[in-house]
Amino acid sequence: MYEPYTYLIGWSDQNKWYYGCEYSQVSKIANPNNLWKHYFTSSKIVSQFRKKYGEPDIIKVHRTFSLAEEALGLEERFLLWIDAANNPNWLNEQNGGKNFVNTSGSPCSLEKAKKISESLLGRIGPNKNRKFSNKWRTAMSKTRKERMKIGLIISPTQDVGHTKEAKEKMRIARLNAPKYPCYNCGKVMDVANLNRWHGNNCKVKAA
Repeated sequence: MYEPYTYLIGWSDQNKWYYGCEYSQVSKIANPNNLWKHYFTSSKIVSQFRKKYGEPDIIKVHRTFSLAEEALGLEERFLLWIDAANNPNWLNEQNGGKNFVNTSGSPCSLEKAKKISESLLGRIGPNKNRKFSNKWRTAMSKTRKERMKIGLIISPTQDVGHTKEAKEKMRIARLNAPKYPCYNCGKVMDVANLNRWHGNNCKVKAA
């Protein structure tokens, strides 16, 4: 079944991420079941990163759609929000639409940039003014909670007093802790902040 979708892949140990979509408007073969089985992104940067660091440990379908335009629209808004093309933690080479940026140093041709810009003008978010049923909201909540289990850590030393030296060690460990992106706003942070303030609790919902 044709079902365009957006996805997130990442190498958490390298703190490197990629957000994209599969839509296949011509062949109509896009489907979430393809991700990392038959479809491995169209990015050459991702391909090179796989060869150097192996397969990503984070592979997630973000949202599914009935139309390619909807998937492309969310991809563009997400990349613009996090400014992926200028964010060293993201492997995306562009932010989409008229905000095309090529991090390799080779500028996008004016003709190509114009076509990309014209194709995205006037696009409206697929969920704008959409009303969601309680059943749908419950299903989405469950799905997001399952996604938040990635890297979930429960401290065994809660409510235990610590010396200044121990607190300093914990502070340094927190600074060096693996970082993960919020599925909604794209901000990268440690697991504790991700679970408390982002994910399903994020104030910015990617619509």
